[in-house]
Amino acid sequence: MKTILWCSLLAVVLTTPARAGEDCEALAEKRRVVTKTYSVSPKDRLFISNQHGEVRVELWSRNDVRAEITIAGFGSTDEEAQSLLDAVEIEEEREGDLIRFETVYEGKAAVNSWWSRGGTVQNARERGVRINYLVRMPRYLPLDIRSRFGNAIIPEFSAPLTLRTEHGNISAGQLTGVQKDIRVVYGQAIIKNLERGKLDLSHTKLLLDRAAELELAYKHGQMLIGEVDRLIADLSYSRCQIEKLHESAQMKVAFLEKFQLPELMNTVKNLNIESSYSDVFLPVAAGTDMNFNVTVNFANFQYPAERVTLTVPQPPRTPRPPQPPARAKMTRTYQGTVGKGGSKVKITSTYGNVRFER
Repeated sequence: MKTILWCSLLAVVLTTPARAGEDCEALAEKRRVVTKTYSVSPKDRLFISNQHGEVRVELWSRNDVRAEITIAGFGSTDEEAQSLLDAVEIEEEREGDLIRFETVYEGKAAVNSWWSRGGTVQNARERGVRINYLVRMPRYLPLDIRSRFGNAIIPEFSAPLTLRTEHGNISAGQLTGVQKDIRVVYGQAIIKNLERGKLDLSHTKLLLDRAAELELAYKHGQMLIGEVDRLIADLSYSRCQIEKLHESAQMKVAFLEKFQLPELMNTVKNLNIESSYSDVFLPVAAGTDMNFNVTVNFANFQYPAERVTLTVPQPPRTPRPPQPPARAKMTRTYQGTVGKGGSKVKITSTYGNVRFER
């Protein structure tokens, strides 16, 4: 059964000083709060769709989902604030094993009134609306969040999680257990620990302290990963840094300024990099042991001779195989060892140099 909550439990008018500029006048605020509780079991799942506000998730030991939703309208007059507040609906329903909460606007007028007054409300400095969700739920319940122009905050989560945000940020602590599926467009993702996850990020800054098993699609951003055990990645048009790789990586990189691992740990079993229009740098410091196979197309391979032993004679610097000059392809392949041999490293690079550095 579907219900529309008009949130008439609480209405408060506040006058809050706001200074977007020197002559900015105080804005009127009208607010209402809605609380809804559902009893749940492990067979149920929760869906939340919000815009222009925050979704905060907290776990508890009760077999209930409790959503506390605060809607605030800000306007130059009480009437304008009330009009904006009245334009917001919270739809909720329980259908089978699905519990759904969704923020909707009443007609085009509500959407236009929002856009005509600017973007996200920060400290009531702009006319508009803000809808914040505080959700308390048991830790076993699967969760699906869709958010636009707002943030998602999840301190810990171990059940299945799907998260989609546009023009907003996510902040997560301990994401453990089964696979997490996260997509962020135009925002920032800060994650403390991700045990198993799939990240699809674009135009987004990523700060990830640690991941055990990570599948990453990343473009048009800047990322820093502290450490990762097993990685599958497709990186493009970004600045990317991975401080520690522990076990294995299969990567495609394209149009990066450069891709560099500060350290190649001897615990790494396999490293496979396919690169185009990106330079690749790997360290070969004392103690580094690996077997490598490097193929460069229209690019160079540089290495310290005292650390590298080639097991296949260096190929001639001529096009191979012979082709018409306009289609000639300069390809060279190098195979060898560093130290005693160990980690298996395979790099194929087109229009990007490969360098082993001391």
